[in-house]
Amino acid sequence: MPKAGRDLETLVALIERSIHGTNGVSVHSPLHLPDIDTGDMREHDVVIEFQHGHHRLTIALECRDRTSKVGSPAVEAFWAKCLKTGIHSGIIVSASGFSKPALEKARRFNIQCLSLAEAEGYDWCECGGIWFVQPEILEGQLDCVAVEPIAAPYKIFTDEGNEFTARHAGRIASTELSKVIPEGTIGGPHKHLITYGPQSGYVIGSDGKRQTIQAMHLWLIYQVNYRFLPFRYLRYANDETGTAIGETASVDFVIGNFDARLILVKQPDDRIKLAVSHKRRSAEG
Repeated sequence: MPKAGRDLETLVALIERSIHGTNGVSVHSPLHLPDIDTGDMREHDVVIEFQHGHHRLTIALECRDRTSKVGSPAVEAFWAKCLKTGIHSGIIVSASGFSKPALEKARRFNIQCLSLAEAEGYDWCECGGIWFVQPEILEGQLDCVAVEPIAAPYKIFTDEGNEFTARHAGRIASTELSKVIPEGTIGGPHKHLITYGPQSGYVIGSDGKRQTIQAMHLWLIYQVNYRFLPFRYLRYANDETGTAIGETASVDFVIGNFDARLILVKQPDDRIKLAVSHKRRSAEG
């Protein structure tokens, strides 16, 4: 099960990568560092490393995705963790702001307090979102061909002896289908045949007979969805001064076996950077 608040950590890491770029800067999320007293590994949500010659500066960001404001105990605990893990500077990012005692404590510990809050929209981003075209497989059937008829039901294996499952076939189908759909295709259902051969691996029928695979036919019925995905607007700012660090427009979508996020970041110097992140979707079986 994903850690609570992980979505905020991922978003903050993506914004920071967009702001700082890649020249001499590394952004890690999460990062585990050893405690200087116990040696135990302690987790930081996001860590930014700045490398300049022989000098290295590390900044840790703690992301608090809570409905209540960050209080002074959380600030003190984060400061202590930074102290024990060799962090040079700390930042707390909150989705709900900070209490006055927390801001006082942060000033004393030289910890920066940032907010990432919802916004209605921005003048610099006149488009409300993106149009997303995505094929969806409705049905599929995999047929295996060998020298002799295969007794059904049968199982397909790779040369290494790993079973070729419906999930593997689905991944291949999603990848291959995106390459052959005619431009402008909308709606459905449509039919398509993907043929592989000669194919490595082997097949074992219900009678126990093992044969070399000559070819595989993957029959697909699909439709192409065309929908509008609205942007989510956020303001990344210094909570104490109200100074904007970056204004963002982001949208989440699914492509193949991945959850993806597209984000536009407007920086204080009016530059707009685009970034994309993705992670493989969890699958059962």
